[in-house]
Amino acid sequence: MEGVGKLGRKSDRDLLRNAPPVTMVFITPSGQLLHGKCGRVLKIHGSAANKMGRRELQSFCLACIEHVILPEDMFPRISLCEEAGDTLVAS
Repeated sequence: MEGVGKLGRKSDRDLLRNAPPVTMVFITPSGQLLHGKCGRVLKIHGSAANKMGRRELQSFCLACIEHVILPEDMFPRISLCEEAGDTLVAS
């Protein structure tokens, strides 16, 4: 079977290719992360390793009072957007 490893699972690359876009955050052309729920800039607290040893970016939305955790393998799937007033415009 094509794309299936020894254990019958698809590779991470295949899963990433078929994964839906991330909508909990967006990134601006200047590199700021915006919360998908309210459009406000997220405050970055740092990064840590999860149970599988992969890095996660930990951030917080001051407007929604929500903790947002982003695994590093999600970054290629984050949509670029532009700020247009208080609303987000995905491009």
